[in-house]
Amino acid sequence: MQDKIDFTMILGGMTKTLQPLDVTVNKPVKDALRRLWNAWLVEGEHTFTDGGSMRMPMLQCIVQWIVQVWQDFDPSVIKKALVKCCIANAMDGTEDNALWNVVVVVRAD
Repeated sequence: MQDKIDFTMILGGMTKTLQPLDVTVNKPVKDALRRLWNAWLVEGEHTFTDGGSMRMPMLQCIVQWIVQVWQDFDPSVIKKALVKCCIANAMDGTEDNALWNVVVVVRAD
């Protein structure tokens, strides 16, 4: 039996186009968790081993960070990402070009 697999080469720099959840969900979530981790490192209550090494935060603390980040996360971002990747587009075809719609943000410094 032969597998029905098509191989293709994905060019570098295409993550934001072909994997929008990596950019719109994973990165902001990881950044928010990193901020909470850094705040804990600076301000948190720490315990140390007999050898003087700082212990990791308790699992309960980490779970609370994850819950906090998800509660603060705007779910409309996920829908926009799925539309951008043409996974959850409108069935009437009005969003078929979402992949190619680019918004350019210009900062006025």
